Amino acid sequence: MERPCLSMTLLIGLALLSAGGSHGSDSLSLLAPVSAAADEPCNAPPAPLNFCFKRDKDCGCIDDDKGMGGKFNCGTCPPPDTCGGGGKDNVCGCTQECCGPFRSQIVRNTAATGNTVSVSCPTGLKVLGGGCGDDFTSTRLRSSAPQGDSAWSCSFESNPGSLTAWAECAALPPAGCKGYEIVSTPLHNIPAVVKCPGTKVVLGGGCRDILGNRLLKSTYPSAKNEWSCAWEDTNGSLEVIAICANGNDHVQVYSKREFKNNNAFLQCPEGKKIVSGGCSDDFTDTFAETSQPNANGWFCDWVINPGSLTIYAICEDP
Repeated sequence: MERPCLSMTLLIGLALLSAGGSHGSDSLSLLAPVSAAADEPCNAPPAPLNFCFKRDKDCGCIDDDKGMGGKFNCGTCPPPDTCGGGGKDNVCGCTQECCGPFRSQIVRNTAATGNTVSVSCPTGLKVLGGGCGDDFTSTRLRSSAPQGDSAWSCSFESNPGSLTAWAECAALPPAGCKGYEIVSTPLHNIPAVVKCPGTKVVLGGGCRDILGNRLLKSTYPSAKNEWSCAWEDTNGSLEVIAICANGNDHVQVYSKREFKNNNAFLQCPEGKKIVSGGCSDDFTDTFAETSQPNANGWFCDWVINPGSLTIYAICEDP
């Protein structure tokens, strides 16, 4: 869009002023500085009520329909949206970089000795979620949690021969427009819950037993914006962690209850990709052995099934 000639604008404006012209509520002084591009700051006067709405516009500068080069200001967009970000001029939208899918990749690491194991994301990637597997060796989990913002750490009761840590990792835009953030809270009650700030949604989460002496029962997304943990009791030093990002329709939480078996698998719907997941003992008396990604879904394994267990999968558009 070409910028209007300022000298012509000034001449017309001065001519109108010298003629004693007045402007009603639907008019704009041609002397007002305006921005020619929708994604630049707009210094024009606010548009009259419903003026932008009737034209299917909601941001930036638009013509005042007077045919004299005047503009009205339709406002700004709440982040992460930008004016024209979705590809339509003067309409709030989000760029693919800021609001598109994370397109994570899975990495893992297996340990044959020691009751702890961790895995790091490739250089430059951030952790979105992760999990821990006892590799069917029948040991119980103590911790499954992010380690900083680029690794995942697991702690078990013992190592009968093979333990695996998993991490879902992704590259994030440098501007931080996805709103990636890790929040945590100490455990005071069972279950313990940490919520994502504002309107952010949970991508993954974890439960950390800092002293390494309590058995984990549940680690799961208890709502679209929160993560919950439950151990055998609240003794020791325990922490609940949520990995959060700006809310969008690309990420969804799915769940399935299991009433008979002590393990369960939940596949992401067709066309979606696994980001994270979790396992809940549904306030029964059992302990988690595995909570990990498996193919394009999530897998949970408990010691026993006392009557009700729930598995969760957090999936996104590819």
